[in-house]
Amino acid sequence: FEWVPRVAVNVLIQTGAGVLLTRRETEPHQGCWHFPGGFILKNERMEAALRRIAQDELDLQFGQYHLTGVFENLEGDPRGHIIDLVYHCNVDTDSLSRILQNPAHALFLSVPDGMGFGQEQILNALGITG
Repeated sequence: FEWVPRVAVNVLIQTGAGVLLTRRETEPHQGCWHFPGGFILKNERMEAALRRIAQDELDLQFGQYHLTGVFENLEGDPRGHIIDLVYHCNVDTDSLSRILQNPAHALFLSVPDGMGFGQEQILNALGITG
């Protein structure tokens, strides 16, 4: 991936109580807050990647979703140039309550300290500032 960007999908769950972020368990940026997300695999459709990541990271199946934005990250990820596709996913209250029982997941109304991957730009675009 030295010569081309990598494409990632990110799960955006936003309520009146804030935006869902998760604490990263592995390097790079281990321990930092970030959007649940990951890279699209070769021959994987974007929707399939989004659903795979929601299931793997949040144990979540969601209904409707829509593309919220496309963000370019040249320097926030040590693995190189990343194109982030951010999808707003609709989840029911019970699913969100279950997700939030895990201390590695939390809702934020402002940019948290220790945000990983330069994703502050995404929060800022959503109107969430420091």
